[in-house]
Amino acid sequence: MKKNKIFFIYFLVFTLIYLSNLNYVLAKKYENIYSYSLNFQSLSNELKGSIKNLLFSDDDNYYKEKYYNILKNLAQLKLAEKEKIFSESLDLLKKRFPQAEEVKVLSSNLGIIYTQPVNELTQKSFVIDENWLLVGRVDEINNNYAKILSLNYSNLRFNVSNINGEYLGLAKSTGLGYLIVDKVDSKIEINNKDLIMTYGEDDIFPPSFLVGEVVDVEIKGYFKRVKIAPLANFNSEKLIIIK
Repeated sequence: MKKNKIFFIYFLVFTLIYLSNLNYVLAKKYENIYSYSLNFQSLSNELKGSIKNLLFSDDDNYYKEKYYNILKNLAQLKLAEKEKIFSESLDLLKKRFPQAEEVKVLSSNLGIIYTQPVNELTQKSFVIDENWLLVGRVDEINNNYAKILSLNYSNLRFNVSNINGEYLGLAKSTGLGYLIVDKVDSKIEINNKDLIMTYGEDDIFPPSFLVGEVVDVEIKGYFKRVKIAPLANFNSEKLIIIK
């Protein structure tokens, strides 16, 4: 039992360190707009105290109780930080799009996402995740739900550009977890892992939203065929709809 106890303690310590570093990375990535919340700090301190107590306890029942409490707090810590990120992301986004609104996901299947109904939606409304990554566009609205066609749905077409805003062509979703852009000018330099943005001018999506990254480039005569993997979190419990 003592070996197991030491293993679990090391596991929890490294998990706590990982979560702390993850928060720091997110803060840096999004221009330092995310900081430690009070909830995060409080739970962190409680976790550290619980781990310290475990180190000096030989009582197996005490150990088991504290261990499960630590697991519960780790789950709360993850949820608290996720909520913090989502809230601050939405607040910042509203400075550019005042009618951006948080929406709860009801279900998803085969590239279609159903969310709770939202007032004043139109079929020009589009959807992003908490990291502002493009998810899809609104297709149907009624009193019970909003239907979203995600980038994992087949035959969704829109203009895309590289990270410098240079037009690449019309991207087409395949329903297989990636998008294809045919007939990209061979003179345009494009490589695996390059980021792809919306270009706009298609009445589907506005420009400058991150779509995904290049996973394959195939030469086709005077053109290139580019394969793109979307980067959005399609399994998120909440999304942001921009009306």
